[in-house]
Amino acid sequence: MSPVEGVDLVFWYILGISFLLLIAITGAMVVFAVKYRRSKHPVPATFRDNWKLEIIWTIIPLSLPCPCLRWVGRPMWDCVMFLMTP
Repeated sequence: MSPVEGVDLVFWYILGISFLLLIAITGAMVVFAVKYRRSKHPVPATFRDNWKLEIIWTIIPLSLPCPCLRWVGRPMWDCVMFLMTP
């Protein structure tokens, strides 16, 4: 596989993952907007100073795509760097 084909592959991989995340997040937003609308829950719940929750919803989204991107991107990085060495 040439470096150009590899870069194209990585582009399509990232685009596909981004599209799936867009659909999942939009679907979750619609579901929760309907489920927790103001007419059903007039007094909102308060979650303050919950650092464990903050860490969890930061680490999980970061940890899911990173190994996949390394699996796809590292061979292309090595290929490009090999071509650039004199």
